[in-house]
Amino acid sequence: MGGELLKIDLAEVDTTSEKLSFIAENLRSAENDAATVAGMIPHDGLAGCVQKFGDDWNKAREEIISKVEAANKAGEQIFLAFTDLDAKLAGALERK
Repeated sequence: MGGELLKIDLAEVDTTSEKLSFIAENLRSAENDAATVAGMIPHDGLAGCVQKFGDDWNKAREEIISKVEAANKAGEQIFLAFTDLDAKLAGALERK
């Protein structure tokens, strides 16, 4: 085990977390226009397909948002844990 190093690019972890937050916000604010579009289609079968697609996409989008937010939270926790650990290790070295 001697000689092994753990290296983490904290700036990249932080940037990735910010990007995940941005993605989740954009997915959440996306408008559902399926009902509006379906209402403009005179063919009932096609209108129903458009509405079903919109409904299915909304469900999938919520699942994606949930997973992106979980990844974001994990990234934030990793960033905070390693930043705290780094500060503690630096403090320990300064005391020696």
